[in-house]
Amino acid sequence: MRSGTLLAFAGATVLGFSGYLGGRMSYVRGVGVNQTAFDPGPPQSTAVLDSTELGDEQLHGTDAENAPVLLVRHYGGLHAIHNRCSHRGCLLSEGKLEGAVFTCPCQGSQFDVRVGTLVRGPATASQPRLDVRETNGRIEVRTATRAEQLRPEPPAIGGDMFPAA
Repeated sequence: MRSGTLLAFAGATVLGFSGYLGGRMSYVRGVGVNQTAFDPGPPQSTAVLDSTELGDEQLHGTDAENAPVLLVRHYGGLHAIHNRCSHRGCLLSEGKLEGAVFTCPCQGSQFDVRVGTLVRGPATASQPRLDVRETNGRIEVRTATRAEQLRPEPPAIGGDMFPAA
């Protein structure tokens, strides 16, 4: 009877410590947490930049109602996604763009610039896509609905995902 009690106590101790460690890693360190989950972006169209300020194949970071936004003009198409990496929260606008793939400057995660889908980790979540349009010389963004998030845009005609070597 005594060895059963000690074994139960040891098991409860390991279980409690594991719960503490998992909670600490998730909530304090942000390990495994999608860094964009609680920062959806503006619900209505919000002007963020003059159209002339965004050149072709250029990453441009800005804010829309306190949400970080990454704008890219790629093969004539205008795209907007969340500018904070879903993996560790780094600003993606400081990364590099090669073809239709941009790389996070901190951990090397790669995403498709057109729709925000994850190409290569260590990130486990894609980047949220924002609706984007040009109106009267201004670029406007708004949060895409859940259905719009799940329906990717078609790739730009004539554009390759990876640049020619």
